[in-house]
Amino acid sequence: MVSSTANNSTPAVASASTASSPGASPHGTIPTGNIGVTLADQGDVHQVLKNGSASNGSAKVTDEGGASSEEDSVGEMAVTSGGHSGADMRDISQYLPLYVIPLSGLENLANLQAKIQQGGDTAGEPTELQEKQITVNIAVPQGASDDVFQMPMNTADLVHEIRLVLSDRETTCHRTSYSLQVDGTAIDLFAEIKQYEQIKDGCTVRLVDEPYTPLEVRRHVRQFLDLQNPLDNENACRSEEGQAPSFLIPATFETEAIQQRSTSMDNASVFDPPEYCTPDCTEASLAHLIPGLDEKQPRCLKRFEPSGWNPPSGGRRLKGDLYYYIVEILEERRFHITASVSGFFVNKSTESEFSPEPETKAVYQTLVDLFRDLSPGFRRNYSMLIKRRFKAMLTPFARVALSRPNYLWVLPKCKPTWDMFRWEDSLPQSELFCSKGYEDVIPFQCRDWNEELQTFRDLPHSTGQEINQRERSLMRTQFDFIQMAVRGAKGVVDGSISPINPADDYRSQLFIWNNIFFSLGFDVKDHFKDLGGDHAAFAAPNNDLLGLKFLTFIPSEEKLYTLGTAVVDYRGYRVTAQTIIPGILEREQDNAVQYGSVDFGKTNQWDADFAKRLNVVSKWFHLASHKIINHDEKELELSTSVELKGIIGNDKRYYILDLIRMFPPDIHFLEGMVSAADVGEAARKEGFPRKFPHKLTSFRPELVDSFLLQRQEAFENAFETNERQNHKQNQAVNGEASKPDSAKQEAEKAAMKDRLRALATTFGSASDEELDIRFNPDIFTPSVRHSDPEGVESKRQKEQIVNLGEFLLTHQIPAFIAELSQLRFEPTLSEGIMIRLRNNFGINVRYLGLIAGKMKSRPDLSYPFTVVVAELISRSAKHLFRQYAQSVGQQNLAAAVSHFLNCMFGSCPSPQTTTPQSLANVQIRKRRVKKPQADSHRQQSIDYRSFSPKTLWARIKTDLQEHYGFALDGDSIDTVLVAYSIRRNFLLRLFCRKVGIQILQKEYALANKRSQAFVDEDIINLFPVVKCVSPLLKIIHEARTYSASALKTGNIRAALDILSDCLSSQSVIQGGISSELALLYFETAQLHYLSDEVPFAVLEMEKAVVCSERARGLDDETTFSYTLVLAIMLYHNEQPLLALRCAYRARYLFCLLNPSTEPHGFLFRLDLSIGVMLHGLRYHQHSVAYLMSAVNISEKLYGAEHLETALAHYVLARDKACRGEFRDALQHQKVVVSIYKKILGENAVKTLEACQLYGQLTEQGVSYARQLNEIQRRGAKAITLVQSTFILPMSHMSICELLSVKNDMRYRVSNITPGLYLSTCGPTPDSDVMSQVAALLGNSGEDGRSAPGPSPPREKNLSGAQMSADDLD
Repeated sequence: MVSSTANNSTPAVASASTASSPGASPHGTIPTGNIGVTLADQGDVHQVLKNGSASNGSAKVTDEGGASSEEDSVGEMAVTSGGHSGADMRDISQYLPLYVIPLSGLENLANLQAKIQQGGDTAGEPTELQEKQITVNIAVPQGASDDVFQMPMNTADLVHEIRLVLSDRETTCHRTSYSLQVDGTAIDLFAEIKQYEQIKDGCTVRLVDEPYTPLEVRRHVRQFLDLQNPLDNENACRSEEGQAPSFLIPATFETEAIQQRSTSMDNASVFDPPEYCTPDCTEASLAHLIPGLDEKQPRCLKRFEPSGWNPPSGGRRLKGDLYYYIVEILEERRFHITASVSGFFVNKSTESEFSPEPETKAVYQTLVDLFRDLSPGFRRNYSMLIKRRFKAMLTPFARVALSRPNYLWVLPKCKPTWDMFRWEDSLPQSELFCSKGYEDVIPFQCRDWNEELQTFRDLPHSTGQEINQRERSLMRTQFDFIQMAVRGAKGVVDGSISPINPADDYRSQLFIWNNIFFSLGFDVKDHFKDLGGDHAAFAAPNNDLLGLKFLTFIPSEEKLYTLGTAVVDYRGYRVTAQTIIPGILEREQDNAVQYGSVDFGKTNQWDADFAKRLNVVSKWFHLASHKIINHDEKELELSTSVELKGIIGNDKRYYILDLIRMFPPDIHFLEGMVSAADVGEAARKEGFPRKFPHKLTSFRPELVDSFLLQRQEAFENAFETNERQNHKQNQAVNGEASKPDSAKQEAEKAAMKDRLRALATTFGSASDEELDIRFNPDIFTPSVRHSDPEGVESKRQKEQIVNLGEFLLTHQIPAFIAELSQLRFEPTLSEGIMIRLRNNFGINVRYLGLIAGKMKSRPDLSYPFTVVVAELISRSAKHLFRQYAQSVGQQNLAAAVSHFLNCMFGSCPSPQTTTPQSLANVQIRKRRVKKPQADSHRQQSIDYRSFSPKTLWARIKTDLQEHYGFALDGDSIDTVLVAYSIRRNFLLRLFCRKVGIQILQKEYALANKRSQAFVDEDIINLFPVVKCVSPLLKIIHEARTYSASALKTGNIRAALDILSDCLSSQSVIQGGISSELALLYFETAQLHYLSDEVPFAVLEMEKAVVCSERARGLDDETTFSYTLVLAIMLYHNEQPLLALRCAYRARYLFCLLNPSTEPHGFLFRLDLSIGVMLHGLRYHQHSVAYLMSAVNISEKLYGAEHLETALAHYVLARDKACRGEFRDALQHQKVVVSIYKKILGENAVKTLEACQLYGQLTEQGVSYARQLNEIQRRGAKAITLVQSTFILPMSHMSICELLSVKNDMRYRVSNITPGLYLSTCGPTPDSDVMSQVAALLGNSGEDGRSAPGPSPPREKNLSGAQMSADDLD
């Protein structure tokens, strides 16, 4: 907050004296934003305001807008579509530092774990999360009678769960203003069921309508409008109101519609692959990423909007009027509606005359009931719409809001619609006045975000219930804060929020809105002048977020607090949003900081209480205590970096901020601050130290972890070796001595301690009692005066950092490159490689240029080399776009962005862009202005017109050299794509997600050299890229850990119980769709599949796919892998049509996500899987194409003599034989025999089976040829003979086995009879075979009828020859 270590100024600038203060940087720990305030959130804010003791909980760093972290500062930046996620959520433990003890505290999971270890059965045991199951009757008034249904519940659930169920029912979803009563007593929505003795098994909970309030009216209207919006509406595509689109839901609806029409399934064309998913399609088209909006949705009303007669006068309010609305129904009639305390009714008003009296005596409790009576068209269309909405079990997941926003980078074309409420929602102050009702939590005032966050962090968390309550409250508040921070940051950049210092230059302006402090990422007052200027100011927030992430793991009882923080990149600007420390606005900056420095060590403040509290922080981050000389020549001992600041707020809490140097400095990029003599030998060989745009570089915490482990292992080995040598020396001197006395034992212990101290000193330990390696973050900072810069301790601290850098260059980078050599055969794409780079090896992104140089000459690393180069290009382009966008006014942003995309991705050598006449007029006026203006950044500029592909790529090459030391080959997009085998659409996707560009969904002619690909209308919007610290729930980590332990012991049921409990608790804590929820559903589906419970596995996997599509993105790598798994499970569950649609979708996503034009092992799996599915359906026309593609890819990727190639040839031989093409089948089977003989040996079982099949195919081929001759001689009478000579396709179970094994699914292979069988009475031959027969007969039989056609694919009872699992390898 109040710090000058950052690019911004502090909120204290609100006072006159602080207007010129150097700025403050953004810091804190907050996750991503939620979608508005729900009713449940009121309970959190008002319910718990007691104190307690708690640590900050777990956290991870996410990047919501779609960009990876700037350079390497922030670690696990998840890209949430438009942004999301770079982080692989399949292993949450990768986010935990090595020095974090596994979390504990959930008694039910701990008890299950203990039971598992004892080998006992956990089934049926009650746990804290699963206390007692009861069934209650829910009575809903429906006219004169009640609609009663039963609802199973848990006594640990909240009463609010009943309200959630009612909102998801077709008959009650439109009700909002009601209470729940038992025996005439209203019950609290936020209380647990067990708190009410009246709620017991078999009781009746009655829904009772309540009078409306202004808040309830706005909620009701919003719910009424939302119910009329289709599930695939434009709000979902634009990521508004917590919505996001899904592919699986409309695909499921379409499949069900086809299956309901019996004649449709008889048409084999329903299994045809889309044109963009055929085997010869390797470049994905952007026109099919998002399902098109359904324009045939029935409309219920023509218009519904607030009336101009609002607000009601005082007299009408005293009569109960709350709001007035105008509605136009489908029958071309207009009505004026009054929303009153008692309900809704039609009044007598018109546009020209106000007459609030009711037109009839009827008053309706809901708008739906009112319009059902007014409009037959509404009654008909609303019924159709609501049935479609609640038709499938997946649709609740389409309606639930996201926990964090997920922006898309491609949007379908949306037709604008008239909506007055949408306009109100877009206003900056709409949290107070719009129909969404953001004032739900604290009416008529802004929320105190800092107090909420700190209060919830202090809640007790000793029991599972307390943990759930604390994490739920904290998460909801953090999500709401992030949402408000994003809205405020956009308002700051767009100019809709006024600064608190409007007279200052725009770069120095500060903003306070909704109790959130905003500042821009510029180097104000030359504060970062010696560290890189604006580059350092831009990078500081990322460093701070990384420090905050690891600070939240500290299990400390010391009360240290951090600010809620979000960093938003939008339109080229970086905006930092922070909560406000109580009382900071009333202080002077010099008096605000009690500990630390505001000028990078030149002037330091010190406080004994703060120093004591920070000891645990220094131990956690392995920071060495060091003595410095202050400006007054006094000696101070610091345990952290000088940039860390401590502030005591008016609430008496101890706040720490500006954690920009919590890890060892990366001296390899500190040219000017260190010399060649200060780095190691390996670094000097690589040309370090090098120049970098800023000097806030630091090593990653994962690298520190790996280095400490390596040093610990080396220390233990050295100590063991020393002790053995000492023991041998003692034996040589004393011989085989008798049992030593106590004095000798004490002397030996003392000698051992001496040897331990000496060895610890040799390893540079900060303690002589144990190996305790610490790093001094200020040792290479010129502005910090150490008390003894040339002393032994300073040299030791420098040596530790040098050793850390040498460890990175000599161990981590070679190990990373060695691991990349296998990625052509693994399901790891570009995002997975970057995750490994940061999380597994702790390598900073700025080393990518060095890594690319080492991979360039190695053919086995061609695929990861392409990934690395594409990442480098996109990052350098992001640097240029940031400066480019800042120089363009909002009026001309669409033209400027489209021109930038044309220059970077289009093959047209000279793209042109137009300048609006209004912009030209602005340029004329600017020439007359002599005095600079404060808002000069907003003056329109046409500098972007001077950009050309040649100049842009020249700047990209320069930036690559400056940031990464990488020399790019090529000076245009075409030469670069050819030189590095990069796909153009992949590079476009990578760039748009990083900078936040939304383009129109269509096919772009990027390779056309005669015309430019992008026009102004193709740029839909620019979305914010959000970086923040997001909570990582302990319950998820523990549940997955215990579930894995149970699975290792073979107790699958216990593992399922643990994950089910976790899912139940997760839904209560988060209350929205998230990537964590998708992960839990995915693992639950895997366990069901492992237990042979395929229908349940399909149900859970569908939920996982929908959650991943909405939370992570339609084109996320996790979504791609989930979709492929779902396709296999659906096929196993005998749902081939939907399975094929998912498989086609997975192949399309792979082509979009695959960065390289070279063959990839996963494409082999995909084509083989799709080909086998079509083969099992006897749809050989397309199965042959996919299987041939699999053969070609395997030969290029693995070689002509590889077992994977043999498998592809074998399946293709079976498919050819089913078509009657025995000559081709024999050729492919001959290849299989040859490979098996060479690799397995002539006497191997598989070799003998392959030879046997080859012989059978030969016999069948000869028989088939004879019968064709017989047909030619005898005519149609011989057709029945042909039908008995074909080979059956592989059996359904054999195909499921093959799909499971080749796609690494944990499927327990059942006992299947081994062997390959040929049928003598097969099904109707394929159409290609029968066409040969028909050709011989002149297209008709002797009786004049057409030759038999193909048998339709069957949905059930797919049977055929069986084969063992061994035959699938």
